[in-house]
Amino acid sequence: MNASKDEGLVCPSDLPLAGLRVLDFTWLLPGPFATLLLADLGADVIKVERPGSGDYLRNILPAMFEHINRGKRSITIDLKDSDAHSDLLKLVSSSDVVLEGFRPGVADRIGIGYDALSAVRSDLIYVSISGYGQTGPYKALPGHDINYLAMSGALFVPASWNEKPHRSGLPVADLTAALYATVNISAAVRKRDKTGKGSRIDLSIAEAALHWSEVRMAGVDSDKPTWHHIHPANDVFETKDGRELSIALVEEKFFLSFCAAIDRHDLHNRFESVEQITKDHSAAAALHAELVHIFKQHSLEEWVKTLGQSDVPFAPVSNPNEVRQNQHLNARGLFDNTFMSIPGGLGTRKDMSAAPEIGEHTHEILSELK
Repeated sequence: MNASKDEGLVCPSDLPLAGLRVLDFTWLLPGPFATLLLADLGADVIKVERPGSGDYLRNILPAMFEHINRGKRSITIDLKDSDAHSDLLKLVSSSDVVLEGFRPGVADRIGIGYDALSAVRSDLIYVSISGYGQTGPYKALPGHDINYLAMSGALFVPASWNEKPHRSGLPVADLTAALYATVNISAAVRKRDKTGKGSRIDLSIAEAALHWSEVRMAGVDSDKPTWHHIHPANDVFETKDGRELSIALVEEKFFLSFCAAIDRHDLHNRFESVEQITKDHSAAAALHAELVHIFKQHSLEEWVKTLGQSDVPFAPVSNPNEVRQNQHLNARGLFDNTFMSIPGGLGTRKDMSAAPEIGEHTHEILSELK
């Protein structure tokens, strides 16, 4: 039975970050996704936008903009206007966290750098999100997700058997940076609670990607082929009807279950130690080729039925409509509300509103400063 629409939803005042005000000068994805998480956890996020155009993402990917800017308030401020800048400083004095996503040096030039704003509020938590960080020879370089992944080594090791590295369809570096921004802000709030001191956070998107890629790169020798870091039975395979199925037979017990499910015990006799098979490239290649052949013998529906009755790690490659129809995800109540709450059980706020129009809350926010 699906959860009711209110189950798991929390009143704003009961959420962990209730009472925290966040001033968000960022746009596109990394910063706004970070402040979405903060808003989900109860923070009052004020999105500061330029008059007229606002966040680029409004026009580039409207659906994504709606998704990652829900529950926020929008104010338009012309930083070149002295009266507007004065209002901004008043807003900073009542804010706990400021995020900016300009290239290093730009925030200082337009009067919203750390020194200027921390002078207004000494315990301010100030977060700068940039491609390569506030220091170093690359600090002024432009970049996007694929550049950060490439520099961090994340594109070096392939994800599929005997294939060259491919980027993910997800903006991994941007989303990683957003998560680390949220972690750092949460830690800085805790630090301020204990010491009364604010924090300055210099978050590089490339370094966020590097922190993840180091986990995969540990022990990798760049002078050796990368195939031995990919398991031939841990891959995506095409089925008879042209669909795709992910399978993960890394442990011996799952390989045995798979062999039993398809009545192919000869496979286990031929590839006796699936856990060690990557040490023998020819054997690994032979197993992968055999699996390619096997999965093309039946449709995706048939494979789901067969493997679903066995202790085998598998999952169909689902399109967005199939994700929404997934019985497990629906049983968890994930799609009972307009937007999914943060995974983990803390829930999302009951008053979570749609993404704001440009400057929708300007008068409301300015009236709060009087």
